[in-house]
Amino acid sequence: AIGLKGGDVQEITLTAPGGEVLAQSRLAPLDRDKAQYLLYAGKKRPGSGWPQGVYTARYIVIRSGATALQREYRLTF
Repeated sequence: AIGLKGGDVQEITLTAPGGEVLAQSRLAPLDRDKAQYLLYAGKKRPGSGWPQGVYTARYIVIRSGATALQREYRLTF
């Protein structure tokens, strides 16, 4: 992320094709403004591989108690 402000809260959620949350990360409020910041979440691939379907990543920035930014990305596997 670029241009975050002190107090911003970031959250990323990765969802499997069936709607199951695979991984989620929510950080504490930032202590100060940040020119750039990296947030990640993940899960090891199962031995049988990933099921086919649409995977979703949702990124949210909460500023002053309200959603300041929300982006959703989808990948068909």
